[in-house]
Amino acid sequence: HPDFTVSLWVNGPVQSDRRVFCEASLTNNNPMFSIGTHNTGADGTVDIYIRNDTGGTVGDHRHSLGTAFDGTWHHIAYVQRQVGPGLYRAQLYVDGLPDPVEITPVRPLTAMVTAVGMVRRAAASAWFTGLIDEVALWNRALTPEEIQILQQTPITNPPSRVLLLSVHKVGNQIELQWNRGVLQHAPAVTGPWTDVPGNPASPHRITPGETSRFYRTRE
Repeated sequence: HPDFTVSLWVNGPVQSDRRVFCEASLTNNNPMFSIGTHNTGADGTVDIYIRNDTGGTVGDHRHSLGTAFDGTWHHIAYVQRQVGPGLYRAQLYVDGLPDPVEITPVRPLTAMVTAVGMVRRAAASAWFTGLIDEVALWNRALTPEEIQILQQTPITNPPSRVLLLSVHKVGNQIELQWNRGVLQHAPAVTGPWTDVPGNPASPHRITPGETSRFYRTRE
């Protein structure tokens, strides 16, 4: 999507080059869109790192002015929109406020797979140490006013459709929460996707020993 928004809450300490949200390829290590911690671990700022299909970058790692990694909860939102033929503009928000960091989006990005708390490529890496909550994607650029809603209001009352699940650890179980739609699972991110038997309502808990699966919701 030329226009999109990524929104999530994070809670973790200063750490070096760990990713909280990432789009990458399982077969090609060149393309990547990622939100993470400072690549050198110098401070608790947000690091935006984007590469196109041939590994090209513009500005490489870009660091926020605002702090999001200090061992307390902070909200991060990345908003991108197309402003002309082949031209894109991005805005990072930290705790609901626009950050002055200058980001240059790079396209194209193809054959991508989404990962939360890590980089998912041919080999998994960059595991984040901490907590991540209320991860959501929109296929449009949210307005500054909508980012304020996300920063102040639980995702159960979002400004538009939630496309990803909220995942929590409860004791020795994993709890999935969603605000609409039917829960589906699949043995691989590419499918085949089927409805979870019994059409469970949110929240749904996964117990130890269950077969590892990918989860999503459909309307």
